[in-house]
Amino acid sequence: MSQRKQTQKLRYTTSASDGFFRRLMSPLSWVIFGLTAVLVVSLPWFVVTVAQVNFNLAGWLVILAAAPVTAWAVLESLWRPDKESGVVGAAVQRACVVPFVTVPVLVLLSFAASVVPAIRQRFESHPWPTNQYESEWTNSSILPTDGTSIMSWLAFLPIAWFFSALMAGLAIAVVVVAPVSALFTPERFIQDNKMSAKAEDRRRNTVAVRAMVFIVPLAFLSSGVKVAEQGSGWWWIGVAALVGLVAVVYFIWATQRVDHKARAKMGAFRGVPNPADPNPDDARR
Repeated sequence: MSQRKQTQKLRYTTSASDGFFRRLMSPLSWVIFGLTAVLVVSLPWFVVTVAQVNFNLAGWLVILAAAPVTAWAVLESLWRPDKESGVVGAAVQRACVVPFVTVPVLVLLSFAASVVPAIRQRFESHPWPTNQYESEWTNSSILPTDGTSIMSWLAFLPIAWFFSALMAGLAIAVVVVAPVSALFTPERFIQDNKMSAKAEDRRRNTVAVRAMVFIVPLAFLSSGVKVAEQGSGWWWIGVAALVGLVAVVYFIWATQRVDHKARAKMGAFRGVPNPADPNPDDARR
């Protein structure tokens, strides 16, 4: 019974046998993409209308238009793991690939909408200010100034959309998917990363995997060493976090037991050998 439950826990939703698009995004992700496309088609008119109320809000809505679909596709990796890539691997792959699928379509739609005479006329007749607006986030607005053509303004969107989607996806993968997977489904994390599945190593690997949850917050806090004034409270917090980060990484390395044979088969990076692990060279024989 326990073996059956474990098998159910470790089942995978997608695999290499699935089509590219099904493996990449779920039906709900495609719905979100469709809603984003609707927004993009009406984007020039939308920006003109909203900009009359809040320039910065409209500008950031423009920049982040492509991010939600990528973020959601990555987040879904928690319940849509891939047989070959696992949970975290699937999340990272989707973060990097989804923007290449969605952004070109959004760019084509936005430029197609911009050639509609009514939209072009409304955009160009809008009383844009004659200089850049001050923004509390960027010191300059991303919205157009007086005399800017709709085509020249739309030219920056592909880069903005691609990088906002990529950064959103990677952030979700690192800050949400990896820690949640390590904390709540360590057995899947162990299997995906080809750690030892032996009964005597299971407890050690579970502890090591769950300790990985501390890496991201400690890495974030350790940045205080560089950004805070030396000797200040945040600087000392950064120093303590840096020491803690080194300690956690060492603890994980010393505690985990790796299945070198399985890693060698998949061509994974060997890493720094742990003397307590089986001899990595045995996997090559």
